[in-house]
Amino acid sequence: MAVGQMGVLGIASNLSWDTLNQLKDNEIKNQVNPITKKIEANMEKQTELTSLLTMMTSLNTNFKNLSDFSTYLKRSASVEGNGVKATAGEGLAIQDIKINVKQLAQNDVNQVGLKFASRDSVFSSENTTLSFYHNGTNYDIEIKAGMSVSEVGQAITDKTNGAVMGIIMKTGGDEPYQLMIQGKDSGAQNKIYFGSTLESAAMPGGQLTGGTFEIEIGGQTINIDLANDVETKIGNTAENNAKALLKAINKKIENDPSLTDIKDKLKSGEITIGLNSTGKGLLFNDSKGGKINVNITDAKVKVVEGGSEVDTDLGFVKTSVGASSTDLITSSAVSSSALSGIITINGEKIDLSGINNGSGAGNAQAVADKINATANLNGKVSAEVKNGKLVINSLDGNSVRIGAEGANSEEQTKILNSVGLQMGSYATSQGFLEKMDITNIQKAQNAQFTYNGIEIERDKNSVDDVVSGLSLELTAITEANKEVVVRISRDDSGIAEEMEKFVENYNTMYNKIQELMRYDEDTEVAGVFNGNSDIRQII
Repeated sequence: MAVGQMGVLGIASNLSWDTLNQLKDNEIKNQVNPITKKIEANMEKQTELTSLLTMMTSLNTNFKNLSDFSTYLKRSASVEGNGVKATAGEGLAIQDIKINVKQLAQNDVNQVGLKFASRDSVFSSENTTLSFYHNGTNYDIEIKAGMSVSEVGQAITDKTNGAVMGIIMKTGGDEPYQLMIQGKDSGAQNKIYFGSTLESAAMPGGQLTGGTFEIEIGGQTINIDLANDVETKIGNTAENNAKALLKAINKKIENDPSLTDIKDKLKSGEITIGLNSTGKGLLFNDSKGGKINVNITDAKVKVVEGGSEVDTDLGFVKTSVGASSTDLITSSAVSSSALSGIITINGEKIDLSGINNGSGAGNAQAVADKINATANLNGKVSAEVKNGKLVINSLDGNSVRIGAEGANSEEQTKILNSVGLQMGSYATSQGFLEKMDITNIQKAQNAQFTYNGIEIERDKNSVDDVVSGLSLELTAITEANKEVVVRISRDDSGIAEEMEKFVENYNTMYNKIQELMRYDEDTEVAGVFNGNSDIRQII
């Protein structure tokens, strides 16, 4: 009897609950269980089919890899000798490469001679500025009196966004801590130039036809006749002309007996004359912070044959740097009200009484005049007004001490505030640079090596652009009269590995299909896809 046709029996019927349960069990057995078995069989087929598809995908991947031509282009690199590591890419020509490493790329490392008891020790009791040039940018690190060693190191790192790092090292001794100033990246263009640096922009291309170039550096002057001393021609690029002018300068230093002092300073590293980071202009540096001046007179360049000569500044937008190029003390706004009290400059009293010009700029000028009129400050300190503010500079390179007379520190501060100054000692950048006693302990330089006899230079020791597909890591300088041999050969190991995977995956799939299609006559147990012709066609 179908479930849908079974009548509802009331309590008045004489059927027991056991009879009713038996009727229900019969209905489940005859109607529900067959459907459940079909669902379970279908779920098993889905699971096995998913597993089979996964195996087929793996096998298909192996087949594609074996069909891919790049599989047969793999290369291996072996190295005979020390100082070079090599990695070969696909398709690289099978060959032996001879390499001789002459120089490794290095970053610039400089040690400050001052020593300290701890990282929190006061770095300077004076206000000053640490100036240096790095990779196309001039940096001025403001050092306040009372800053700790670690604060100065962090200020250097922060100002340069990590391109130049101030690192505190514990070197030993009673005062074991020292400040190291080093570049993050290797390469000659990442050298740190302390002191005064003058850099040109890109020089013009073409032929230099007239004029003079005069450079004052290291206390001496070099004169270059642009038409006769510099070898240039039509078609020269900015790089060509920069190299030509640099060559002329070096030749003049070498051949002129009066320039021996500059030659010695070049050798010691006190001054630098070279190309800038782009190679298109010149760079001059005085590590002691001395003056550098460039004077260009009637310089002319001709770009094309038969063309007219035009004036040029040789890329020098700025022509002077050095000890007096940066103001030592610049006040904040000077009060426009009547001034009173006494300020001191290097202990010399400057009486502000009677100064009342009705404007801040007017009062600033009156204060500057009084400073300049103080006999004991002549030749030592100068004062002027720039943009309405009082500017004070050292003329002899020594520190300038600012103070005031008053009953207490509050009154002294009030007097100084009226003229926009702050109490303290201010050291010139040049003077403080001498106190820092900076020593270069590792020179920034490029890697230099030969590749099958060809000279190569790079700013890093990791080189992957000499030939496509070959990556080199330079780790040591090659011994004299020896070469490292990099052997590029076929790498067939990948083919064998891929074939093994193909066979393994094929056998696994074959066995799985056999299991799914099987029928055991003894146990009458059949695989879930027994009799399915679509599955059988796979193999």
